[in-house]
Amino acid sequence: MTKNTIADLKAYTGTTPNELVTVLGYHAPADGGGGDFYWNATSAAGEDGGTVFTTGQPTGRWIRIETFPVNVKWFGAKGVNTDDTQAVQKALDYCRTTGVRKRLLFPDGTYELGKVDITGVRSLEGLSNKVWIRGKQLQDIFYWKGAGEAGYIKVEELTIKNFTITLETSADSRATYKRVGFGGERIGNCAIHLPGEGVGYLFEDVFITKSGGGTIAGYGGCGVFFTGAPYKVNVNGRLEIRSCDYGFVMGVSETHKDLSPTQITAIDAAANTFTGTPLPANGDQVALLYDVNERQLVSDTDASVLAIRPRKRYYVTGVNAGAGTFQLAASAGGAAIAFNVADNPEVEPTPDPSEPPAPPRALPPQTFMIPAGGHPKSIEFAADEWSIQQLITAQTMRCGLSVTNIYQCGFGTFGCQSSRAAIRVLNYDSKIRYANANVSFDEMYTEGPFDIAYMKNREYVRIEGFGITVHSGPRHITAGSIQDNALNNYITFDTNYSVFNAVGINLNSKLKVPGDGNIIKGRLMGKESNLDNQGLNNQITFHRDETGGDSQQSFAYLSRFSLSKAVGGFWPDHVFKGNAGAPHQSDQVLFFPAATQIYVGSPALQYLTDPALDANAYVRFSATGALRLRNPFGTLANTLTIGRYFPKMRWMLYAKVRSISGTKDVTLAFADVAGSTTYNVSQTHSVGTNWQIISVEADHRTAPDGLNGELLLTPATTGLDVAYFVIVPFAGETFSVKTNFGGNVLDLAGPGTPEGAVTAAVGSTYRRTDGGTGSTFYIKESGTGTTGWTAL
Repeated sequence: MTKNTIADLKAYTGTTPNELVTVLGYHAPADGGGGDFYWNATSAAGEDGGTVFTTGQPTGRWIRIETFPVNVKWFGAKGVNTDDTQAVQKALDYCRTTGVRKRLLFPDGTYELGKVDITGVRSLEGLSNKVWIRGKQLQDIFYWKGAGEAGYIKVEELTIKNFTITLETSADSRATYKRVGFGGERIGNCAIHLPGEGVGYLFEDVFITKSGGGTIAGYGGCGVFFTGAPYKVNVNGRLEIRSCDYGFVMGVSETHKDLSPTQITAIDAAANTFTGTPLPANGDQVALLYDVNERQLVSDTDASVLAIRPRKRYYVTGVNAGAGTFQLAASAGGAAIAFNVADNPEVEPTPDPSEPPAPPRALPPQTFMIPAGGHPKSIEFAADEWSIQQLITAQTMRCGLSVTNIYQCGFGTFGCQSSRAAIRVLNYDSKIRYANANVSFDEMYTEGPFDIAYMKNREYVRIEGFGITVHSGPRHITAGSIQDNALNNYITFDTNYSVFNAVGINLNSKLKVPGDGNIIKGRLMGKESNLDNQGLNNQITFHRDETGGDSQQSFAYLSRFSLSKAVGGFWPDHVFKGNAGAPHQSDQVLFFPAATQIYVGSPALQYLTDPALDANAYVRFSATGALRLRNPFGTLANTLTIGRYFPKMRWMLYAKVRSISGTKDVTLAFADVAGSTTYNVSQTHSVGTNWQIISVEADHRTAPDGLNGELLLTPATTGLDVAYFVIVPFAGETFSVKTNFGGNVLDLAGPGTPEGAVTAAVGSTYRRTDGGTGSTFYIKESGTGTTGWTAL
């Protein structure tokens, strides 16, 4: 028997058990919702709108003879750009409640959907690339319940494939939801909302875009949002998110049982207090989440930067239940952190001394607090074993990719066009201190930022972690007037022992490297203005355009080194071996390539290469005056501090130089910037047209701590080539560089006893390099001068 529609089937009561009826369509013949049914005369099951239908009788049901996968059109979805929310939800409910997780198929067509609960399904699959999902204003679309919601089911191998999804963002939806990315992203409605505690998330050929809102940044629409840490995220083919405020974000929300955020509603700079509900308890370990790009400029009379870094663990103290306020401390039982901290380096980019001081800043109004590691409601937060073929976040308004604590993850291509931030790979304090590690990107193609007015002095890319490898990128890529006006936005690599290739920095923008031991290769438009190397032992090779031409030269920038290193490689042999002309070298050196470490306030430098030279580049100085050795931490300063950039002992300064034409006098010197001549030294040498080593000896064994000086190289007439400088201890000395923990609490090493010789604060340590049993390790137990050292 044949019936045209489901309505016709429901109007017919079966006459014999297991009677078969073929239905040609759900609403009309050939609309895809038909199928074969049999009559179960004794069934009293409830009608589900797709696989069980009643005829108005207490018993007797038409039961669909099920094929796989489940089809949304079985439940009445039309796919003709009309509201299919209820029909699709019925299909999802069936897939979830049958006891066996099922695949749900969307035939080709356009489906208008409000928020549908996808919790518990096995997969959502479009039949082909001709399946369009259109969302409703202020609503999510595909929503899997969070770990704190009734009906939550853990994700296990979820697949979402073959969809083009349009998120409706014509109104600001952020107030509707309490969702915050770990980078402080204020999330509104989402095309796909997923919990993070599951195992196995597969996206295959999914395209997400937005409708409404134009190019306005601030409505909060997000392509894919995870609340919590997802394990095993895979992208086969392409996941592309276009024109949304946010692309792919990990964070927290009110639906997560352990990571529900508390909004900070007030900050009292005078009392150093926060207000937020619910009120935490004294001793709770918490972290603040806020977008560093959203901090508001305030007047000089308001609070300066809070001494609090996002995502870092702090301890609640000073809870005042009556006032509803609390304070934060850096350690358990510690003092409350004072707010009026001018220009805290943990939260504010290191100021450029060549620029006027920035006005004070305050935390943004969208600041949230969440439990951090050690808190009973925190979690062990790690998102690992991701395999991403192609993730594209195109024309993003606020941030393309923001992920946290990813571990052992491989990305093929990540591409992003962004008006503001492009990518954030962040660390968050969990119970067990997970961090980004062993993560690789084949291609990190970042194009932007395009919102130039907003992005001045703001962060475009931030990558944190250990052992990160980016084979190509990230990079500023803008053109013409946009490039010329991209003033002082910056890329930050707060990484250790990571590798970045083909990093691109626009004119007047910056690369900041707070971490240590990184290898970075890329294109910087202007060395002095672009590079802010705040870490140690970073190797940075970059290309620089020569004035008046399009040729490129490659130079190595190596920050301060204090090391023992085997002979060979980049380093000149004489630095380690010594020779008759320079007999005082040891195997511990500070090495400063002239191509990156010369400071001069004029365009009189040329950057050249010489294959026969024992360094990979040199500087040609075509003017007169003093050349100064630049501060190795990447700033423009030429002031060097004793114990940090040169040793508090007897030491030698060498420079490799040659005259461009003829023979001339060249003076190598150290000069105290305070004007005193007590510790100044200089030596004048006759320099010819062949490369030669010149030197000067300094004795700073009795110099005061904090002595600041300049290392100067001065030709008597124009025309001098400079390859590098080397600082080494004098024969028989051992090189010592202080580590200062603040308040003159130092970690030191050197020959002889420190008692009566070394000034430091209580708590300092000293390793005696010529000591013996009971006289090798000392600790400062009393006093503020040179006495009070005790051998352990």
